[in-house]
Amino acid sequence: MKVFAVDGVRVGLSDKGDGNMKVSGGDASLAEVNRRRFLRGVGVESAYFVRVDYDTEDFCQFGVAGKENGLELGDEAKRCDGLLTRERGVGLFLPLGDCLGLVLYDRRAEAMMVVHCGRHTLAQDGAFEAVKFMCDAVGTGAENVVAWMSPSAGGDSYPVHDLGGVSLREAVVEQLARAGVDEAGISGSEIDTTVDEHYFSHSQGDRDERFAIVAVID
Repeated sequence: MKVFAVDGVRVGLSDKGDGNMKVSGGDASLAEVNRRRFLRGVGVESAYFVRVDYDTEDFCQFGVAGKENGLELGDEAKRCDGLLTRERGVGLFLPLGDCLGLVLYDRRAEAMMVVHCGRHTLAQDGAFEAVKFMCDAVGTGAENVVAWMSPSAGGDSYPVHDLGGVSLREAVVEQLARAGVDEAGISGSEIDTTVDEHYFSHSQGDRDERFAIVAVID
């Protein structure tokens, strides 16, 4: 587990050593133990769940975190591709297995968003749309937003064909810049989950396992 500081946000990143973070399927009780231990390690007591579901044609479904997104609800939590919050001390939790987890923080409004950036979302301009959603919701501009990106699949193993074969990370950076986020405020991991053995990778056979990120406003 690693913990990063992103302006006013704390971001926890799990790896294989922290165990499976998947919310459904497999040994659900063991995964719950893993998640609770991970959250405690980051200093988070409770969290909302960014519950992604591919049974849709709209992969830019963003919302404000509420009780319908409680992590304890598991598969009953409301489907979404990203959640926004201004609550302090309550995390936004996102399991990952090759897709990129994006954390946005508006320094002026002290608002945070966690977004699932897979190829479906990015093909629909999802990182750009997430910044627009956030700015509209809190009433500020993209110049106040900083961004952090999780490990993700590299372009050699997982190109985004709908966007000319770029990597997930390249697509996110381009969309953030086009939305008005200062390039100097974009940071994060360059780890390729398809080759780094410390992270679960769906494309490399880890079908029932996930690593995760959790972000919380300090």
